[in-house]
Amino acid sequence: MKKMLKILFLFLIFTGCSSAQTKTVINSEKNIYSDKFTISVGEEFFNSFLSQIGEIKGEQKIEIPKFLKIIKVEENIKWCLKNITIDIEKEGAILFGTALVEVEGEVIESTFKSKVKLEYDNIAEKIRFTPEEVRLKKLANIDITNFYAPTFELKISNPFNKEIKFKMADGTYKTINIQTNAIIKTEKDRVEITMKYIN
Repeated sequence: MKKMLKILFLFLIFTGCSSAQTKTVINSEKNIYSDKFTISVGEEFFNSFLSQIGEIKGEQKIEIPKFLKIIKVEENIKWCLKNITIDIEKEGAILFGTALVEVEGEVIESTFKSKVKLEYDNIAEKIRFTPEEVRLKKLANIDITNFYAPTFELKISNPFNKEIKFKMADGTYKTINIQTNAIIKTEKDRVEITMKYIN
């Protein structure tokens, strides 16, 4: 009999501890996510968008070092950015691509990569991502963003209605205004936009 009581006592302690642990986890998750929701945009979505843009072309007068890099001569260059892709990691996003530059009839090909500045416009409901630099090391280390800084925009709408009408018991409607503020961050192969309820 004593042995049975001992087993029952241990069983109750074990199940009690398990219940407490489960309850703690549930409460923790509720505290983290109770006033937020997250939109996740995958890396391939961005790359599909960039592939649709295709080549970006331009023309510009720049100073190029010549004669043992002592003298700078102004030259008219034609440039083209193509094969642009984005790699998204937890630490941030990197833009890759190929640049073709024509100087004095000669075409120079150079690859580039650039850190990307990411932001979410709460009013326009758009993701914007802009390369910090597009530097061409094969051509006097020119940074194309000095005269053209491409900003890529994607419309990612906030799924919450700005106003919700609730029908009251007397037949009238009460208007509830909902305001959210977005925080953007990168994770492996995706960008996450977390909307926080601020009413």
